[in-house]
Amino acid sequence: MKTAHISFDDVWLCLNDINRKKYKSVFENSFLSTLLKFNKKYGAKFTLYCFDRVKSFDIEKMTDRYFEELTSADFIKFAYHGCFEQGNLIERFSLFNKNIERIGGKTSSTLRLHRFQANEIDISILTAGGVNTLLCADDDRINYSLSLDENVRLQQQRQIFKDGVLYRKSDLRLELARRPKQSVLDLGDAAVVFTHEWAFPYVRRGIFIDNILKKMEIYLAYFQQLEYEFIF
Repeated sequence: MKTAHISFDDVWLCLNDINRKKYKSVFENSFLSTLLKFNKKYGAKFTLYCFDRVKSFDIEKMTDRYFEELTSADFIKFAYHGCFEQGNLIERFSLFNKNIERIGGKTSSTLRLHRFQANEIDISILTAGGVNTLLCADDDRINYSLSLDENVRLQQQRQIFKDGVLYRKSDLRLELARRPKQSVLDLGDAAVVFTHEWAFPYVRRGIFIDNILKKMEIYLAYFQQLEYEFIF
């Protein structure tokens, strides 16, 4: 079975938007409506790696007025990414999951933590809390608490298991994709593709940013054509 994991990092703007505006539907938000369109057209599923507290946004103050819609949205899952403020990783992770469930969202057992930082104790507690996969960088930086040798094996094999956790290299950052059609063929049977919320057109305008949307469609269309299963 061929699989494609599609995700967005640094997510908070869409949550802040729907929290501030009294939409009749959560999918009146431009970002979420685009994901809905891609789901209907390609069957795509998306994991949103979120900040829990940025500027005026705080996940604890998030409205639950869209509970039913988010509960029914089986093509989106949320996962903790990080926090700009100082705080205990485990406490922030638990608080984030609690609040996502409170507003009707579904949480993921696959994480990509901001800057790929977590120590062995944190990872063992995350594992006990249901996390089974940590997505790693698309470059050669050191990931989490892996040793230098383990990181070398990760680069060579794309994934390694350690203490019950799958460490999986992220294959492609859309911002850096230069030949989308060819790189689809290079991703193999299990593709991990990501970009950032801030790169989507509703956040910023310009040729570079607009290309992200076009690239996303190219990849989704090819994954559909090549019969990949979209996973969280």
